Amino acid sequence: MVEHKSYSNDEELQAYILKALSNSDHLDSDTLITEVMGAQLVDAALKSLLVDNYVALEVVSKQKIELSEEGTEYAAKGTPEYQYTKELALD
Repeated sequence: MVEHKSYSNDEELQAYILKALSNSDHLDSDTLITEVMGAQLVDAALKSLLVDNYVALEVVSKQKIELSEEGTEYAAKGTPEYQYTKELALD
């Protein structure tokens, strides 16, 4: 379970980010957003740190691929063509 943190101001969040970076070589902004419960808060804090040259940001594209409902069914049972040929009697 993710622990949600609350910060009363931007400076507290910036301090948290800097402390977390001192213990690691990088942070995942998705994790920060989940922990802080707010993309806008994290974005503002990171931009402030970037302007002051305290951090370097690297934009990484991330795509999430999921099966559709139909794809999930096909993964479990096979495609209709497969199901059809499986039922054919071979002599």
